[in-house]
Amino acid sequence: TGTFEGKGDKAIVAAAKAAAYRRDPRSVVGRASRAAAERMVSLRPAPDTMTYLTALLPVAQGVAVYAALCRAADSARSSGDAGSGVVPTRGQVMADTLVERVTGTPGGISGINLDLVMTDRTLFQGDSEPARLKGYGIVPAEWGRTLVSEEQAAQDQTTPDAELSVWLRRLY
Repeated sequence: TGTFEGKGDKAIVAAAKAAAYRRDPRSVVGRASRAAAERMVSLRPAPDTMTYLTALLPVAQGVAVYAALCRAADSARSSGDAGSGVVPTRGQVMADTLVERVTGTPGGISGINLDLVMTDRTLFQGDSEPARLKGYGIVPAEWGRTLVSEEQAAQDQTTPDAELSVWLRRLY
């Protein structure tokens, strides 16, 4: 009695895990090796044209990825230009670094197919009919037009052999 007095949930869970490991270490190690086989990455929609990108990784890999993103963000922020007025947060720099490292491009969109479906009125005449992004769902019309125009501008500034392309496909 009194062992867990004043302790929080995390401390109690940690103590229970340590006790279980001491009683049956082979079982704990076996579960850990089986769990590593279930590693995965998933994507689900979030509000305001955002997504949750989740990675279930073995602890050493997860901690290594997070530490690398932290180092990159700290380095970028310490060498950044404070005079520009807008200083991204550490979390924003970490997210941008993750996108750049995974996709290989600073903007993050290169060599992939984003299936954005919108009406011709929405694209060319400024209609407010929402667009649909495959794998995500409904997105605002203005957001879809901005995505298409930004990618077209990026394509115009690249070399002719660049992989970035904007394709418009008409379906009636």
